Order: sequence, then C-alpha cells, then structure tokens
Amino acid sequence: MTQGLREDLFVELFDNMLTLWEATDFTDCTTWFDRSQRVEAAFGVAEHRIDLTTMNYAVHRAIAPDASFDWPVRELVDRNEARQIFQANMMRVLMGAAGVWQMDNLEIARRYFV
Repeated sequence: MTQGLREDLFVELFDNMLTLWEATDFTDCTTWFDRSQRVEAAFGVAEHRIDLTTMNYAVHRAIAPDASFDWPVRELVDRNEARQIFQANMMRVLMGAAGVWQMDNLEIARRYFV
C-alpha cells in the first residue's frame, strides 16, 4: 500500500499552514482550540481538502496547551509531533477509518504517501 509520508509535500503544507496561522487575526480567541477553529474558518470554503483540515489539526495538537500566545507559532509547534499526527490521520483517511468517503479527499490523501 504506502511506504511513508512524502516529506516534500508535508514540508510545503506545514509551512503554508504556519503562514496561515501567522496571518490570522486571533482577537477574542482564548484557547489554542479557538485559534485552530478561526484558522479553519479561513479555508472552510475549500471543499474536499482533507489535507488542510488534517494539517490544521496537527499544528493545533503539536502546540502545548499551556503555551503562551505571546510566542510565534513557528517556535511553539513541535514539527515531529505535527508530522506524526498528520501522517496517522491521513492514513486513517486512506483506510476509511476517518469517516471520509469523498473520492477527492481519498485522492488528496494518497498524494502524501510514496
């Protein structure tokens, strides 16, 4: 089936997601979850983009819950943890365990693996 995560695609999406986090206005967001929801709202109009949703989740989960909002997000996100979370969830999409059945999303998930 799959051998591993394509590092080139992961790095590109990871960097783009961090850029989106940096560009988002987090006024009135009191938790990291609130912030992730605000980021997701920014790309929520893009249908069938499971990679965006999954990477946003990975970034959110790879930040310590008690991390200060004063630090740049790029310094707070554990890249290796984000990679593990992203890879595990994309594999769930491929196996049908994530409740994602749209062919577009399955094709997107397949791209991330060699």
